[in-house]
Amino acid sequence: MIITKSKFMGYQLKKEILEHEDFSDIDILFFKTFCKALEKLPQNIDENKFQEYFEYNYDLIDKACFIILIFQLGNDVFNYNPSYIAELCLALTINEISPQKFNPITHFFFDKKISSLITRICYGKAQYDGETQETYSPFGYISIFDILIKRFDISNLSEWEKNKILKTLHAFLQEDYRVLFGDNNTLEDVFITLYNKMCEINKKHLTYNAKDFSDIALLKTYIKTPDSELKSLLLKDLIDCEKENYDNKTIIDKCLKTIREYRYRFTQTLLIRKRKNENQHS
Repeated sequence: MIITKSKFMGYQLKKEILEHEDFSDIDILFFKTFCKALEKLPQNIDENKFQEYFEYNYDLIDKACFIILIFQLGNDVFNYNPSYIAELCLALTINEISPQKFNPITHFFFDKKISSLITRICYGKAQYDGETQETYSPFGYISIFDILIKRFDISNLSEWEKNKILKTLHAFLQEDYRVLFGDNNTLEDVFITLYNKMCEINKKHLTYNAKDFSDIALLKTYIKTPDSELKSLLLKDLIDCEKENYDNKTIIDKCLKTIREYRYRFTQTLLIRKRKNENQHS
């Protein structure tokens, strides 16, 4: 039977771990998972990449963690910077994460949006006089991984927690992140977003009633009002409903409350305009 380079390196690692003076301190579930991963490593592993990434890990336990990730995710591991992978392995081991949670946690950190934000935080780039230069950052990958792993149960995130993480990562970059409204910058966009999201939520579970949709429809009336200052103020208040809120329902509920509160102000504007027109024609 031909033993691949990756398996040979793995068996050498296993021998070193077994002979290490601190072997008795190793978590038994972790070691068993490592042994299973080693026996069942995928056949199509990129051997050259495996060796390159393997050597980025300094500690024996981190190398064992790397082999578990290869077993679970195969060549997908190599889609990320070797330092990113090595420091993720370090974060998993120093926080003593159960190997049963490796898969969901790794999938989270492999999410393109998440990995891109973390990389920008740690090794960001900026334009100076037309040239792209790396910006200084006090954070390494391990710092961000450690913060998120300690603050959240990454293996079982709620919608609220996912959005909290996205807002936190954008805050590191001094950027605003909108959970619901994205790049919406007009009342028309906000109305369409709110209406569509409410319909989407109702398809899963009847949450919003006819009155709620009637209140959302008030935005269409407000949009026709000539008072641009009042409309701008309303737009700002609606978008501000995202502040300190991390799930769509809470944001929508605050928006509905805001729209209702503006009813009197827009009614007054329309009455004043009507009186002016009446006076002009009398």
